[in-house]
Amino acid sequence: MSSRESRISRRRDDRENEEFVLNHEDMENAEKRDIMTRLNIYKQRGLIVAHTFTLKSDIEEMRLEVERIELEECKKNGAKKMRQWLLGGCGLIQYVFNRPEMPALLRGRMDGFVDHILRCIDEFEAVFELAAVIHPNLLSLG
Repeated sequence: MSSRESRISRRRDDRENEEFVLNHEDMENAEKRDIMTRLNIYKQRGLIVAHTFTLKSDIEEMRLEVERIELEECKKNGAKKMRQWLLGGCGLIQYVFNRPEMPALLRGRMDGFVDHILRCIDEFEAVFELAAVIHPNLLSLG
């Protein structure tokens, strides 16, 4: 191997062994790009994004916007899941209390309760949203 080839080889080895280090500005720009990508995905899903951000935007403002959107989604999805659980429970109660094996004294006794829940289910929406925010891990079970 000639001396020229060995120098080229050494330079190549040196470049391969250099550590790739990002400074603070590069890290912040990478996070901004990530946030802008997430916000773009949210827009495509039809969610409302309050601001249009660029790489010159304040990163704290961008983080707050993502957090706001994710909290709204958590509330909406949690309320939907809890509504499904309540309707499933009402269906189960109605099934059990209308079975022929149920003593005549109890048969059909819960119909009024189930009918009331079904009439008033929209009034539970605020409770469902609050519960979804307070207990987000519970919702991952169902």
